[in-house]
Amino acid sequence: MHELMVVDDEQLVLNSLRRTVGRRPGISLEAFSEPEEALRRLQVKNFDLIISDYRMPAMTGVEFLAQARELQPRSVRLILSGYADKEALVDAINQARIFRFVSKPWGEEELNEALEAAFEERQRILSQSAMVNEYQRELGSR
Repeated sequence: MHELMVVDDEQLVLNSLRRTVGRRPGISLEAFSEPEEALRRLQVKNFDLIISDYRMPAMTGVEFLAQARELQPRSVRLILSGYADKEALVDAINQARIFRFVSKPWGEEELNEALEAAFEERQRILSQSAMVNEYQRELGSR
């Protein structure tokens, strides 16, 4: 089961994502309209994928995802936005280390492709982490 968190201050966007993603088997989705509430949830539950809107009143998506990265560095992070300038993209990549930027409004096929790629990236991260742990155990036993 893939654990997915979505953060967006627009309830219509959250509802749309619930409908789109809710049709996909094997995904558990938790949606938040307040980034602070989502950060509290990240302190107690692990998520494979975290999706955030770029523009929110309380904090930007970059700020939120940078904090999320501190709490869960192995989660994959995506930004959704109808607003995309070069500076915003650079900040998202450099500060929050996002995996992908998805434009609003998105096409269902585009969103599904982004989700699949993100879940594959998550598996790669976990596999790489397991290999590093195994290597460290081998070094420690010598």
